[in-house]
Amino acid sequence: MEHLWIEIPGRNRYSKLLLGTIYRSDAILPYTTWLEYFNDLLSDLSIQWDGMLAVTGDFNVDLLRPDKADTKKYNDVLESMNLDQLVTKPTRTTPHSATLIDHVITNMKQQVLHCDVLPSPFISDHDAPYFCLNVRVPRFVPRFKMIRNERYFNIDSFTKSFNEIPLSLVYAVDDPDSQVNLLNSLFRDCLDEHAPLRRTKISRPPAPWMKHCDIAQLQKDCHVLREMSCQNNADEISKSRYRDVRNKLKTKIKSAKRDFYQRAFSSKNPKKVWKIIHRILHPNRKPLRIDPDELNTHFASTTERVTGAIPEPTQNLWSFINSLPDDSTNAFHLREVSYQKVLNEIKNLRSDCSCGPDGIPVKYIKMIAEQLASPLTHIINNCISKQLFPSPWKIARICAIPKVQNISSNNDLRPISILPSLSKIFERLVLRQMSDFVTNTTTGVLNQSISAYRKGHNTTTVMLAMRDDIQRAMKRGEVTIAVLADFSKAFDTVSYSTILRKLHSQGFSKEYLKWVTSYLTGRRQFVQIDDAVSNTTNVCFGVPQGSILGLDAFLREEELVGTDSRIVIGNSLINEKPILQFSVPAQMLGKNARRNPDDSYTFDEEFTTENILRLSQTYIEPILKVRIWF
Repeated sequence: MEHLWIEIPGRNRYSKLLLGTIYRSDAILPYTTWLEYFNDLLSDLSIQWDGMLAVTGDFNVDLLRPDKADTKKYNDVLESMNLDQLVTKPTRTTPHSATLIDHVITNMKQQVLHCDVLPSPFISDHDAPYFCLNVRVPRFVPRFKMIRNERYFNIDSFTKSFNEIPLSLVYAVDDPDSQVNLLNSLFRDCLDEHAPLRRTKISRPPAPWMKHCDIAQLQKDCHVLREMSCQNNADEISKSRYRDVRNKLKTKIKSAKRDFYQRAFSSKNPKKVWKIIHRILHPNRKPLRIDPDELNTHFASTTERVTGAIPEPTQNLWSFINSLPDDSTNAFHLREVSYQKVLNEIKNLRSDCSCGPDGIPVKYIKMIAEQLASPLTHIINNCISKQLFPSPWKIARICAIPKVQNISSNNDLRPISILPSLSKIFERLVLRQMSDFVTNTTTGVLNQSISAYRKGHNTTTVMLAMRDDIQRAMKRGEVTIAVLADFSKAFDTVSYSTILRKLHSQGFSKEYLKWVTSYLTGRRQFVQIDDAVSNTTNVCFGVPQGSILGLDAFLREEELVGTDSRIVIGNSLINEKPILQFSVPAQMLGKNARRNPDDSYTFDEEFTTENILRLSQTYIEPILKVRIWF
């Protein structure tokens, strides 16, 4: 493999560059072998190099023919390494052909200002690709957020004030919506008194290590000495003292930053470790400059755009429930909850969760857990008796997360639903009752092949189970077939009637189905970008992805494939898209797939049509190739 590299040093990762040139020829090395070497080389560079990377040269891989097998493999390698190929024009043109075989590959596409092809007929039969890099450090773009001012906050004073709130008013009304609105209003009024909301300008990236008391004092001293040294009559002693304190401050900041990262990376909590890693890799995320109302409409109309489906009227769902057969003897019914169970769920809430649309952060809820548990228990039991889910708890604040580094359309954003924290307590209590029912030895209805969102199950256990199935089938002389289907917007296009039908077939009572209908329907959402908020829009499809019961409802819906298949709903390790994996015995082919003349299988359209699902056209082809083990 022929390649040559030069390192151009710089002051930071945005100005130092590793520039390489590669030449590939089939006469020197077979393509398959070269691709393995190329993949290994890029893997080593991605680990050892933290600056800008640019690879150029004659690769003899024509990117104008993306359907060619060699080109697909080449693009897969670049995608797996998060690298981008920038040249889009032919680089070798003859009277009979035009090919793009000279490439420019980089790991920082956002730093490339321009890339083009320069004709050079007097030098070579190849044109010369070139690119311009921006080596300046991107400045942090200021943004505004609504943050609670805790400068004068005192937990004892806050608790005392909350004890004086007339919570008895919650017991005086009977409507669950009014109860929730009243409790939220009383809570917010008390919280605003002790920690008022302020519109705050965020002018620099988060730096937790700067909160060290020594650093704060050194900053004050440095500020005073700098003003003294800048005066016209300042002597050399003042300037020297300023330089000493300034250098001491820089040393202290570096030491505090190093200690912070060392403690973070030594943590036994993987989430904390990855949070720090993402902060290092993406320190200055660009703020979104999109109209929140436009984005909210885009997210709310996902199902209509993807599937063309029409919303199911709520009245039709009630009629559908009434038309179902009578409940079985051991049918599941929601039971009232106790004060102690509600208190335990409040204490188990994660304090690092984002604040929901009610404006009540979790950490303040946990401060007055004992006082809040009693009225909250009354509200939850009232909702259970009336088979309702309160409307204020069905409002979601949507946070748009970019899927790609350079956003070109609304499709490049992923909606994350942030729900009220108090609603999660209710959902968690219901989920515990459901889990006891579906895992019970006598009434258990959970398909044991389900691995998604189950404690003790993950992608590793899935792969081990599939491996064991394949090995057992091989020993019996059977054929195993595995099909992977990437469904587009699966969570957003779930059919409510299908969920209700499957829940009832699994032993859930009609009373519970009415509560589920109230939980799923009548939902609303708004998009918030920094401090800009959109209008509220109705949500007519799908399950709330940020909720606790939403994932469980989707899991129940996906069991419709049947007990003869192994089902996995998780995240693909390749493109992080929702994926459905299952293996089907050979005799099941006639039911779930049909043979095509090109020896490939297509997934049965009856399955996708019934459940308002569509195969993703972005990441895979609609015709699915089948992996067969003999």
